[in-house]
Amino acid sequence: HVAGIAAAKDNNKGVVGVAPGARLVSVKVLGDNGSGSFSWIINGILWAAGCDTDPCGSRRAEIINMSLGATASCDSLVQSAIDKAWTQGLVIVAAAGNSGVSGAITPANCNNVIGVAASDANDNKASFSNFGSGVDVAAPGVSILSTDYVGGYASFNGTSMASPHVAGQAALIWTTANNTGNNAIVNRIFQTAN
Repeated sequence: HVAGIAAAKDNNKGVVGVAPGARLVSVKVLGDNGSGSFSWIINGILWAAGCDTDPCGSRRAEIINMSLGATASCDSLVQSAIDKAWTQGLVIVAAAGNSGVSGAITPANCNNVIGVAASDANDNKASFSNFGSGVDVAAPGVSILSTDYVGGYASFNGTSMASPHVAGQAALIWTTANNTGNNAIVNRIFQTAN
C-alpha cells in the first residue's frame, strides 16, 4: 500500500503513485506481525545508506520512507543511524503517528527526518493524526486508495499513508532538481508547503 502511494506505475489501471517513475528498494525492518525493534530499523537505515560497512560504501537508496514508529523520544542509536544516512545524502521521511496527540513518534521526531502528519480531503488535520513537535508537513492520509499485497486495491487511513506522499514528492524533486542534495530537497518541500 505504501509503495503504491509513493511509486505505483502509470499503467492505465488502478492507481498512479506520486512518483510513478521512481524505482523502489524494499527493506524489511519489521516482522510479519508489524512489530520489531529499534536495532532492526537501525540496520535497515544503515543498509539503505550503504553504511552497513565501515567506512560507508555507496548508498542503495536516495530516499527512505518509514511508515512505522514507536511512542518514545528519539533513540540515540536511531538518531546516529539517521545522521549517517543524512551524511550519505539521503532524504529521510517518517510517519508522525496516529494517536491524535501533540508530538511525533520515533523516528519522525528525530533530527534530519521529515515528520509527516495526515490531512483529510478538506486539507484539515486528520482527527487521528499527531501534530506539533516533530511534525514538519502534512499530506493526504484519509481514505487513501492504493495497491495491496495480493494484486488488488484497498483504502487505508494513517500517517503511514501520508508519509509516502512526501517521499514520492522528494523523489520527483530529486529527478527534476538534478540531485542538488538532500538539504535542498528538504528545504524545497518545506518552502513550497502551504
